[in-house]
Amino acid sequence: MTHFPRILFALLACASLTEARADIPPSPHAREIAASLTLLEKPLRGETRLALPKAPEGYRWEILSSKPGGIVSRDGALRRPAKDTEVAVTLRVRNLAVAADVAETTLMVAVDRPYAPPAVSEAAVRAARERYERQKYGLFVHYVPGLTAGPGGGKPDIDELVRRFDAAQFAKDASDFGVEYVVFTVMHYKARMLYPSAVNKRWRDDRRAPPAPGKAPEGKTYSEDDLIDRLATELAKRNIDLHLYVHPVDGHDFTKEDQDITGWNDCDAKPGEHARWNQFQNELFDELVRRYQGRIKGLWFDGMFQHSRKSPGHALIDQPRFRETLLAYDPALVLVANVAGDRRPNPSPQWAAADYRAWEISRAVDRGLGFVGINPAATDENPLSWPATRNQVAMIIGSNWWAQSKKSMVRQSPENLARYMAHQASISTHGGFLISAGCFPGTLAEQSNGNLWEGDFYPTMVALNRLVAPIAPAIKNTHPGRAYVTKERDWLEQRAWGVSTESPDRRTVYLHVLRPPAGNRLELGATEDGSELDTASAKLLVGGGRVVMRKSGAGYTIELPEGGAWDSVNTVIAVRRR
Repeated sequence: MTHFPRILFALLACASLTEARADIPPSPHAREIAASLTLLEKPLRGETRLALPKAPEGYRWEILSSKPGGIVSRDGALRRPAKDTEVAVTLRVRNLAVAADVAETTLMVAVDRPYAPPAVSEAAVRAARERYERQKYGLFVHYVPGLTAGPGGGKPDIDELVRRFDAAQFAKDASDFGVEYVVFTVMHYKARMLYPSAVNKRWRDDRRAPPAPGKAPEGKTYSEDDLIDRLATELAKRNIDLHLYVHPVDGHDFTKEDQDITGWNDCDAKPGEHARWNQFQNELFDELVRRYQGRIKGLWFDGMFQHSRKSPGHALIDQPRFRETLLAYDPALVLVANVAGDRRPNPSPQWAAADYRAWEISRAVDRGLGFVGINPAATDENPLSWPATRNQVAMIIGSNWWAQSKKSMVRQSPENLARYMAHQASISTHGGFLISAGCFPGTLAEQSNGNLWEGDFYPTMVALNRLVAPIAPAIKNTHPGRAYVTKERDWLEQRAWGVSTESPDRRTVYLHVLRPPAGNRLELGATEDGSELDTASAKLLVGGGRVVMRKSGAGYTIELPEGGAWDSVNTVIAVRRR
C-alpha cells in the first residue's frame, strides 16, 4: 500500500503526456525506415569512407557486416580492393530510446579500385585546348530514345536504337562531310544512356515499384550494347574527334517516381537542397568519363546547370565538385556549355564547370534562339546578316536536332553554310560552326533516300565539303585573324570585303574575300596588329595563282591576274607575314 500513490502518479503522468502529444504523428518504426532505404551512395575516387544514410531524428544507422570482408569496416572506413568490387553491406537502424525498435537491411554498393590520377602534364592539357580552339567545323547529332524516329516511322526503344546504329557508315558520312569533330548524344530525354550504365540502373531501374495493373513499365535508362564504344572506334579510324552531348539537369523529363528517388524535387521541401541529385550526377559522370577515358575529346552540356523548370529558376549543379569529377580521368577534356539564347560576348561566367560556350540557333529569325536579337534585319536566307562570335554556333539545318522524317529538307544551301563557316573561323575559339541534324537507325538498304539522314541533308553536306575542302587550310586548324580582326557579334554586311584567319604558326594570313569588289582590284586597310605582309608571297589558295599585291599608303591593294574573277562564295588569298 505504501507504493500505491507513486504508481498512481506515474500512470497519471503518462496519461497526461499522451494527451499532450496526441496531435503529433507517430515516429516511424525501424522496420519502416529499413524498408525505405533502397540505395547506398557510391564512394567516389579519393573518398575514404562509406557515407551512412541519414536517419530520422531519434534513430541511428550502423554497419553490422559486409561481404566480401576487408573492404568496408564497421565504422565505414574503406580499404579499396585491387579491382572494382560489389560489396554487400548489412546495416542496422535502431531507435535510440527504445531498444526493441530495431531492423536490418542489406544493400549492394560498388567500391572501385584505388583511384590514380592520370599522368597528364599541363602542357598536354594546354595543347588539347589549343587544338580545339583551332577547330572550326563540327557535326552535331541527337540520337535519342523516345525522340529519334525509325526510317519507316515509329520511335524505336533504346536497345533497338542502339543495336541498329550503323557506326561505320556514320563515320564514313562524317568524313564525307569533312568535319573535324562530332558532338553525339550519349544521354538526353529522360537521361537514358546509350551504353550499359550500372549507375542509372542502380539509381533508377532497380528502385522502381512494379507498375500498376494494366500499365506498361517505364522504359529502361540504359542500353545493353555500347553504342559510344563502336562510334569512338569508327571515328578514330578517320581521325575525327568525338565529343559527347550530355544533359545533367534533365530531371524535368523524368517520371515523378524517378524524380523522387534521385532527389530532383528535394528543393521543393527544402530550398537549396540538391545533395542527392548532385550525388547521382557525380556517380553518373564518374562512370562515363572513366569508361571513355582517352577515347573522347570533350563533353557538351545542355540545360545550363540549373533548375530552369522550377519557379524561381536556380542553380542546381555544384560546379566545383562536378568539374573535379569531369576531369578526374582526363584533365584535357574540352568542356562546352550550351547557353541557348544568351547572346552576351561572355555568357554565363558563373558556370565554372565548363570552359567554353555555345550559342544555340534554331532559325536565324527566331528572337530567342536566333540572330535577330543582335541584328534585327537577319534573315534565314542571307548569311551575310548572321552575327559571328568567339563562342561556338550550333545551328539546326534539318527538321530538328534529331531525325523526324525522311521528307524533311535542309533549311540552308551549301553556299550559305560555307560563307558563314569562314566568318565563324575568323573569330571563334570555342569550336567554330557546329552544324546539326539527326540520323536514322538501320543500314543504307533500309533507308528510303539511300542514306542515314533526313531528306537532302547528305548531298547538301557533301556539296558543302566540296566548297570547303579546297580552302581547308584557311578554315580548319586556324587561328582567328589578327591582321584584320572580326569583332564580336559583327555580321558580314558590316564589313568592307571579308575576314582573315591565320595558320597555326601565325606566319600565313588568309584573306577571305566574302564581299568582292565590282572590279578585279581590292583595297585593304592597314593591318590591325601592325604586322607587315610580304606582298611578293600573295597567291590564290585555290590553284596557287599569283595575285598582284602592293603597298598602298597605310594599307594594301590586291589585283587578280588577267582574266581572273572573284569566287562567288569565297576567294581566299594566302600571304606571308614578314
